[in-house]
Amino acid sequence: MRRHLRAFASSQDGTVTTEFVLTFPLLIWAFLAMFSYWDIYARMNVVQKATFVVADTLARTPGSVDQSYIDGLADYENYLIGPTADSRLRVTSITWNDSAKTYAVSWSYSPNGRMPGRDTASLAAVKDRLPILSPFESILLVETSLDYQPPIREGMVGSIPVGFAPRTFDEFQVMRPRFIPKVCLTSLPCP
Repeated sequence: MRRHLRAFASSQDGTVTTEFVLTFPLLIWAFLAMFSYWDIYARMNVVQKATFVVADTLARTPGSVDQSYIDGLADYENYLIGPTADSRLRVTSITWNDSAKTYAVSWSYSPNGRMPGRDTASLAAVKDRLPILSPFESILLVETSLDYQPPIREGMVGSIPVGFAPRTFDEFQVMRPRFIPKVCLTSLPCP
């Protein structure tokens, strides 16, 4: 009997199967986590790049723009982000008011009114992110917002957390006009 107990205690038959059963859920969890992290950062990067492309396109505009031009840029941005993208875009022209020592909004437009337009008072919340301007200098502020649904939703498998909560990517791009002192919106006076 002792010989059989010693043989049983020293036996390693089935060890690989047991280790596989214990580690397989951890491997699946790690794979799904890596996939989710990759998707989040890839989407965030695409939104950043698309916002930059829209801002750069507007900065290179040789004259005034109209609302249909900005609507087209919003469609182009959605195309760059991806086939299921439904981003919101807001473009704001900002100047420096030297007498009041504050930023002033010349115009603000969001296609289909999907984001509220900016006014001078709303710039107080983002003034730390705006560059220092000289009198009569103008900048364009391009903001993008995209609701993101992760491929693996937040939840629990037993006591193990999996997935990520939905989130919103907000991008903020400031660009100076390249060829003209100020980009104007044709439907509004351009001081």
